[in-house]
Amino acid sequence: MTETKEQVSAGTPATPTDDQLRLREIDRARSKALNAHMEMETARDRTSLAKKKYESAINEFLQAGAPLPLFNQPQGAGEVDDWQMADIAVLDGLSNETLKCLRDAGLNTLGDMAKFREHTLLTDIKGIGESKADDIEAALELHWEMRAMGDAPDEGPDDEGGE
Repeated sequence: MTETKEQVSAGTPATPTDDQLRLREIDRARSKALNAHMEMETARDRTSLAKKKYESAINEFLQAGAPLPLFNQPQGAGEVDDWQMADIAVLDGLSNETLKCLRDAGLNTLGDMAKFREHTLLTDIKGIGESKADDIEAALELHWEMRAMGDAPDEGPDDEGGE
């Protein structure tokens, strides 16, 4: 009934030590991180390619001389869009610091903002990061929703009416 060391080890699998388990866990985490990094690089490459295609299409559009619907309309034709002249201060929820960053970049009116955003990201403005850019986008969305309901401040006193 005496078993040799070889018989015992052959009959039962060796239990991994805590260090071995930890190394396996680290190796799995490293593998996941490498896979995520490769996915990120692939996505970045696709985004870069899509951006180049978009910019090329926009340049082709502009070179073709196609009119830009918001800004190349004759001023006397139809209704003048007063929103273009509205000061950026009409955007609710923006801090004075954010408004200053926009003004320092030459964006004083909603029209300035619209022209700027056609070709440039808000995050390209000094002092505007992702969070502030998101705040600006949210303020613009809210402004346009309010304007659609007739409640936007740039509509002027003549447009105020009873309920």
